[in-house]
Amino acid sequence: MGLDLGSLTGLALNGANGASQIFSTSSSADEQSGLYRYQAQLAANDAAIANQNAAEAEAAGRAAEQRTRLRGNQSLGQQRAQAGASGFDLGSDTLADDFAGTAMESEVDALDVRNSFQRQANAYYRQAAAAGNLATLDGELADGAAARGNRSTGRSLLSSVGSVAGSWYGLGGL
Repeated sequence: MGLDLGSLTGLALNGANGASQIFSTSSSADEQSGLYRYQAQLAANDAAIANQNAAEAEAAGRAAEQRTRLRGNQSLGQQRAQAGASGFDLGSDTLADDFAGTAMESEVDALDVRNSFQRQANAYYRQAAAAGNLATLDGELADGAAARGNRSTGRSLLSSVGSVAGSWYGLGGL
């Protein structure tokens, strides 16, 4: 069996087809891996933003809590001044109870403000944790896609080499 132009053309086409499959498999794996890496980066950015939002909520909560306490102290001072101006004995048990009640209400208000902002911060922390987990998962998926692509490329290469070799030997090659 001789090597004619048609046989050599078929052999070349077989080799070109194998090279095309290898390139296609490798490109597809690279594309999938790149997509997962992009998604992982987006999720990591989301986590960073959520952590920043949580820190800002905590700082705003501390400031609002302090303002609430200051307003409570101001209210208590006004209450004492009015009682003194009205001629009440500021050391009496009745006024002491009233003042203690005002102070307690002020503290409860301040703690409510702190709690509200802390709940908001905790929601951001949960969001950050979820986004961080998603970033990790997408990174793992990217690694897996790259590894699967490498294995598929290797299988395509071996299959193509075997096919070309089989065609060569079928044509009476070495």
